[in-house]
Amino acid sequence: LSRPDSPKKYMEINRLYKDLDRRQKKVQPLLPLISKEGYQAKIKIIDYETKELHSRKLAAEHLSNDYFNQLEYAQQNNKKSIAREVYNNIYLLERYAPYDTEARYIKKQAFDIGVSNVAVIIENKIIPTSVIEQNLFKSRSPFWINLHINPPSFDQIDLVAKIHLKELIESPERIIESNFIETREIEGETYPVLDRKGNEIVDSTGAVLVETEIIIAEANVFKTVQQKSANLFANLEFFEPKSKAKLDNISLDSQSAFEHVFFQIQGDPRAVPQNILDQPNGAIPFPNKIDFFRLIAPTLESKITQAINHNDIRISSVDIIANN
Repeated sequence: LSRPDSPKKYMEINRLYKDLDRRQKKVQPLLPLISKEGYQAKIKIIDYETKELHSRKLAAEHLSNDYFNQLEYAQQNNKKSIAREVYNNIYLLERYAPYDTEARYIKKQAFDIGVSNVAVIIENKIIPTSVIEQNLFKSRSPFWINLHINPPSFDQIDLVAKIHLKELIESPERIIESNFIETREIEGETYPVLDRKGNEIVDSTGAVLVETEIIIAEANVFKTVQQKSANLFANLEFFEPKSKAKLDNISLDSQSAFEHVFFQIQGDPRAVPQNILDQPNGAIPFPNKIDFFRLIAPTLESKITQAINHNDIRISSVDIIANN
């Protein structure tokens, strides 16, 4: 504890005072301690609570000053990772000063300095722009990133991501047809049991005996499967906004498969299992290029966002100012 003033020093002093106070409070109920020979132990009670409170304030004060110094350096030198580190460690200040508004202020400032503004430029000749705007980048961005889609300028932009939607290749429409026969024994009407003379037969209780007719139900089931798929190919480039230096180049592809199964029945539907009866009974339109883009968009967005996050971390990672 003889080292120069630092947050860690006063955090350790605070920990020691808490430990001493806890131990002393365990001993206090046992006082006075008197031996069998009548000797009374002399134990000095120290006000550790006041010392702990004072050390807690010193720890909070030094943490606060240290965070402000780191944020000043981060802002002056555009070192976003330092601001993010302060943000992630703000819980320490909140621990030592839980009701101090300064911690909330530092946390907000750390976020404002640490967040990256990323310009997303979309180059596209395959899908209407309105469709892209309606379906891409609708999910929440990564925590440390603000996305700006096709911004008018690169002022205040930290990273540029250029997306080139190259082509969307659709497979031919495919229809697979098959048919099979389903049969099932089902119960029909009931009839009284007659003797040779045509009289109804009764049992010992006088009840008329009956028999149930067994019917073989049969149906011809026609199964149709509609299939189609599409692949979207894109290229993703990252640039430094001021120097225009290329930072990364990534090829992306996303797929989507369409399949629709329906059944048509000729004959007695009672022969057909319920899971088939619950299926659709007619065709639906095959998806077109725009439909497929809507299906592919969430996967494509996830891949783009991951790449943006990776490049942002890479360009913002620097050594953190060490706490003494």
